[in-house]
Amino acid sequence: MLIFAYGTLVLPVVRDRVLGHPVPAEDAVLHGYSKVCGWDYLTLIPSDGSVTGVVFEADEDDVSRMDAWEEVPVYSLVPVTVETSVGPREAHAYVMGEPPEHYEVVDDSCLAAIPIKEIMEDLDRIMGRRRSSDQRAVGQQR
Repeated sequence: MLIFAYGTLVLPVVRDRVLGHPVPAEDAVLHGYSKVCGWDYLTLIPSDGSVTGVVFEADEDDVSRMDAWEEVPVYSLVPVTVETSVGPREAHAYVMGEPPEHYEVVDDSCLAAIPIKEIMEDLDRIMGRRRSSDQRAVGQQR
């Protein structure tokens, strides 16, 4: 599955940690949306704007790990068409079901609503917990 990222998963250090392995990404643009921030979260809303991000391939395990990071069901994967260097491509983006009641449109330089230090702590908390449960599941299969 091709994923369009416009927030923290644009950052290789975050993306690689969430997925548990390095994943190459390429630049992409999503037309017909704006990036907004509210409640310390970023999301997309339909508009006449565009959002710059990256696309990368993800397998089922990657999606499961991203679901934990993106706090599904707060966010869900929605189909989008993005423009890449090779032309339009079908992808999926994590978008909040309902945008926050109060939000502001932010530009492409805004990748997170909280400082990177807090993001890395969240990675340790959320993905560390995920790694522990993954390891228990592997141990139970033996």
